[in-house]
Amino acid sequence: EETYYRYKVPLAHDSLNVSVKAFHSRGIVQCDAKNGSVVEKQLLTLWKLNEITAIAILDDDDFSQLPIGTFLLLQEHGHIDEQIFFVLEQLISVFYKPLRNAMEYAFLKEHRERYEAATAQHSRLLEFIVEMNNLTAPEKIYEMFSSEVFRLFPFSGIGFFLLENDLLINKKVISGDPLFDDVAAKWEKYLINKPYVLDTTDGGVSHTFIRNKTLIFDDVQTIISLPMSEKDRQTLKIMKTPRTMLITPIRYQNKPMGVIVFYSLAGIVKISDAETHLFGNLSSFLGAAITNGKNFASKDTSS
Repeated sequence: EETYYRYKVPLAHDSLNVSVKAFHSRGIVQCDAKNGSVVEKQLLTLWKLNEITAIAILDDDDFSQLPIGTFLLLQEHGHIDEQIFFVLEQLISVFYKPLRNAMEYAFLKEHRERYEAATAQHSRLLEFIVEMNNLTAPEKIYEMFSSEVFRLFPFSGIGFFLLENDLLINKKVISGDPLFDDVAAKWEKYLINKPYVLDTTDGGVSHTFIRNKTLIFDDVQTIISLPMSEKDRQTLKIMKTPRTMLITPIRYQNKPMGVIVFYSLAGIVKISDAETHLFGNLSSFLGAAITNGKNFASKDTSS
């Protein structure tokens, strides 16, 4: 499950993939360390497998229909006994129609649930936007934003960085779990007088701001051996290597004005494409609230 999370196979382009080959040939395709392509051999090594076999899931009664998917067999050691293919093809032919019907029902059910959830979420977000824009103190804005995020996602904490004099300054780190309050406090203390300089894309925070794009690390443990800035390395050390990190720009009128870092220490947080889009919207709401708060403060000072 962890191997294939977020793993998508484009039918039109990924012609070297065994699943794509099986889908288009409507048959069985095998790949092992001896006869696979360079790409396939790399995947076998990465996934610590000796052999992969893909079988198209299709309707034997109507060969003109496209397969509805592929059945993938993964073998860690030795080889897959070819006698099993006959059995699997028979099982697939028996279960094809029930499976297709179940998929169609599941799609309709998911579509309805998504619509209902989106409607409820839209209503809640409208309330959230109004409530947050009524706040003027930055601390209150950060706290309210964090409480909404922690309500929706099991993150352990959130770090807020704002642009000041061409530097990204940490303004607040808020913990979402009492078990990790000490981590949030240590990270916030470490970041005092340690701004992110925007003359390089080294480091997740500066990279996100300069590119104005969200970064997602599904499992940080898989990247700790890669080159990174000293600030990021110390951050991961303080957090004792977090599991999931999502770093997204704080935007106002589509321009970055800061960065938010969401991190999970207890476990991996799976974030869908739709949820990534939601984080983008939330960051824009936050940018508007911060800007409104600053405008209010400047008017109050001038008066």
